Amino acid sequence: MCRQIITTDDEALSDLPTTLVRPAWLSRESQLPFPLLSGDEFEILCYLLLRRMNPGDKLYYYGKSSDMGRDIMHHCADGRLRLIQCKNYSDKLSPSAVGAEMAKVFANVHNGKIPKKPNEVVFYVSSDLSAQSQDLIESQDEWRKDSERYLKTYLKASPSDEIRTFAHTWWPFGDRQSGLAITEDVRQHYPELIDQFFEVRNVIDGTIEGHSECFQRGDTRNR
Repeated sequence: MCRQIITTDDEALSDLPTTLVRPAWLSRESQLPFPLLSGDEFEILCYLLLRRMNPGDKLYYYGKSSDMGRDIMHHCADGRLRLIQCKNYSDKLSPSAVGAEMAKVFANVHNGKIPKKPNEVVFYVSSDLSAQSQDLIESQDEWRKDSERYLKTYLKASPSDEIRTFAHTWWPFGDRQSGLAITEDVRQHYPELIDQFFEVRNVIDGTIEGHSECFQRGDTRNR
């Protein structure tokens, strides 16, 4: 059963598991271990972060509610609409993964399943994009080269002339927030989110809470 669209902090927090994963984070590390969170935990962390960064705006978290490629919708105070796609992977996001998500957005905006056309689509990624993936979202010409293939894979049929034209003319892509950038936003301005989602381990003189810094955190999981 699909859950309702989430519109508040309390709703988002109540949608988290009773017991969070809370992976360990060494305070000297430059990036939080987002890939060790569950997919839902990463999405909700991003949602809570965006709400704190944009207190006057309306933000809606779709999560598992048949999101159609829109994990978060950000209605800005100036009238702009931003669609946020959260991707939690241990490795850099490949062109095939990015192209599939782009095709999903194009198809569902064109067919009206996403009822309002966003002005901007932003990827929030736990790691980063590969160089080829970054080219794909930054260059409409690069997208056009492979758009037919991505659309056909998503639609499971050859795209119509109408959707093909739409996917070649409308261009809301170009921006992404990497795991490092998200870490900096959280670390500098909203450290309470770190305490909520991670177990902080302070490193002093090469030791961690009385133990050697050399320890295994476990296998990184790809989502």
